[in-house]
Amino acid sequence: MEKISIVVPAYNEEKRIGETLEKYCDFLRNKNDFEIVVVLNACKDDTLKIVMEKKKKFKEIRYFRYS
Repeated sequence: MEKISIVVPAYNEEKRIGETLEKYCDFLRNKNDFEIVVVLNACKDDTLKIVMEKKKKFKEIRYFRYS
């Protein structure tokens, strides 16, 4: 089975990113080997904090930060 990689660009997405990551992970969890890579682009809100919380719950989440 091939691994699916989903890249999610994020800039100040604190209001949406948590629910988005939950839905992706719940949908893909029993169907595929996958990873979700969140690319944070100089966020000035709590997007990083939320992504880090979701990463604790879902091992498939990774993130990169750009300033």
